[in-house]
Amino acid sequence: MRAVHARPKARVPIVALEDGVSGLSCDVCMCNQLALLNSRLLRAYTQLDPRVRPLCAAVKHWTKRRCIADPYRGSPSSYAWVLLVLNYLQTTSPPVLPVLQALRGGGWGPTGEAMQAATHDGRVFDCSFCADVESVRGATERLGVNTQGLGELLVGFFRCYAREFDFKGGVVSVRTGGHLSKHEKGWTTKERGFRGDRHLFCIEDPFELTHDLGRVCDPQTLSEVKQEIARAHQMLGAEAPLDEVLEKWARSDEQRDQGGGK
Repeated sequence: MRAVHARPKARVPIVALEDGVSGLSCDVCMCNQLALLNSRLLRAYTQLDPRVRPLCAAVKHWTKRRCIADPYRGSPSSYAWVLLVLNYLQTTSPPVLPVLQALRGGGWGPTGEAMQAATHDGRVFDCSFCADVESVRGATERLGVNTQGLGELLVGFFRCYAREFDFKGGVVSVRTGGHLSKHEKGWTTKERGFRGDRHLFCIEDPFELTHDLGRVCDPQTLSEVKQEIARAHQMLGAEAPLDEVLEKWARSDEQRDQGGGK
């Protein structure tokens, strides 16, 4: 392992490291049951449709190439970008994905109480969802299947966040399969303190409902994220080669602002 860094002051303390052979980055934490359940939920969604995993991978690769997947520098985390993809797939017509937290039956635990989890500060959240992937897949197929190809869905993802999503007043919510309002979440103003959540790009955690995953964005970094989404949407709309869309960002590539960008 190389580049091993402890981050004890992070919201959830972690040790960040990088594998010296593959170059893959990894965060290690302990006693974080919510993280395990979040991973279980994401896994269930990826098992529902074969297009989900490659679409998530494509978007994650794009965010890393364009340097907009680093919460420590003010952009959404890789996990947040996956939630953006899942929410988009819940809102296509017909939907690619159902809303697992809204379905009754097939829970991963024996009782509602057993499917609760607590944060490190003692707050308890409902983490129930339907984990019976086979039954859900069969039911959704009978209701009507979305036949869009992977490329079409990728274009649609960028169109969704370039032209349709309301950054000013909306909240991405995988839990509900749609968009909530900042007003109903109470996320309309910056919270107190230097580290107060800004709530400029609101992405609700599916379980820890008080957690806005987009809280790390400030006006500058949100502008950069929106510019990158618009760039990808415009290039794909013009049928630019995917290699060009995924071109690695460099400071000289674009004039994001007078100060030099990311």
